[in-house]
Amino acid sequence: MINLKKILVYVSIFIFIFQTSLEKIVSNSIIGYLDELFVFFILIIAIIKIIVNKEISNKSFKILILTIIFAISGLLPFVINISNYDIKNIAEATLLSIKFLVIIFSFSIIGIDRKTENYIIKAIDLFALLVMIVAIFNLLFPYQYEKIFKFAKVSHSSAITPITSLFYHPGRYGWFMLFVGLMHFSLFKVSKKTKDIYLFILFCIFAVLSIRAKVIFSIMIILIIELIISKKIKTRYIIVAIISISILFSVFNEKITYTYQRYFSDKYYGTSARQALFKESVNIIKDYFPFGVGFGMYGSWYARINYSPYYKKYHISTIYGLREEDATFATDTYWPSIFGETGFIGSIILIYLLAFLIKTFYKYKKKYKNTFILNFALLALVQSICESFGEPSFNSAPQYLFIGSVVGIAIYSIAKTKTINNEGGFNENKIINEVS
Repeated sequence: MINLKKILVYVSIFIFIFQTSLEKIVSNSIIGYLDELFVFFILIIAIIKIIVNKEISNKSFKILILTIIFAISGLLPFVINISNYDIKNIAEATLLSIKFLVIIFSFSIIGIDRKTENYIIKAIDLFALLVMIVAIFNLLFPYQYEKIFKFAKVSHSSAITPITSLFYHPGRYGWFMLFVGLMHFSLFKVSKKTKDIYLFILFCIFAVLSIRAKVIFSIMIILIIELIISKKIKTRYIIVAIISISILFSVFNEKITYTYQRYFSDKYYGTSARQALFKESVNIIKDYFPFGVGFGMYGSWYARINYSPYYKKYHISTIYGLREEDATFATDTYWPSIFGETGFIGSIILIYLLAFLIKTFYKYKKKYKNTFILNFALLALVQSICESFGEPSFNSAPQYLFIGSVVGIAIYSIAKTKTINNEGGFNENKIINEVS
């Protein structure tokens, strides 16, 4: 018998993982909007569920209120500072900025059942295996790969060509490999099956092949966090983690140092686009206190395609990658857009929300005996925060879609578990969606 639900899950996961690559292969921009359509679809379902059930959990309500305040902080500047503005551009820029939060809220209401969760995990594993196979080909035969996968952005700047595999950019490939690795590490925390820890290590190795400092830095931070918060961990795993961190830092010390200097210092390499965006976004917070300059006006995609007048105002329009004729690097990071567009209030709201989510997952994963989805949400969120200093990970597809979904499902699981525990005191591990 044909399992339509399973087919739908597999097709959806495939499309969302490789959405950008598919868009470039078929040269159809409509594909690039599929994730936004999904955001609207999920939000509508969430609203209907709230209306039908006439209830909403405290955490979901809190996320909703913070999202609304964050959206207002990015919209008020248009009322305050600008008399003539394009409603369509503002609406699109607002959606880009809040869609990650909308996904979290929506899935915190809807959740998923255990069978669907199993389908999703197996689908991600299947496509990760496909990515891995192509990555090996990419590594061994880089020039043949470049001829076949013409949509990929291939770089020959390193001694080893950064792996791109089935993705458009090595950064997206590195993120996905580490994301899948964290999924298996979270499974290992529950099942204690050695195959999951081996798969975690394997996916981390493949993630490193992206030769991206943000990916390497994310692995190091996650390993350090796990060493700090894990009270019961076998000695051999501690040794492996310490050795791994040491090797990563030793091998990629130069690249990490170079990346830091490019982002935060002009001592050796001159002002970079990322550095300029960071620096001037702080000035915007002060100059336009407390709201900023509005969505789509600084450091975001719409500030790039509708070239922002603030780049000229703050004298960064002559920097390579930020010039009006070629603003290629104008969206290479995330936080400048938050600081610049939403100002002090929006920045504080978002930082508080991320801190609230991390604290919640840490608290409940201890309370509910290290459940899979809470571990996964915590680690995926940490990964995204680390990478957000090198790319807009909270509004780029497929990152925001997968991370937001995992985080939202984790919030739903907490609310569901608390409800059922209050009614009958069931074992929380039977309620929260886990894969053994």
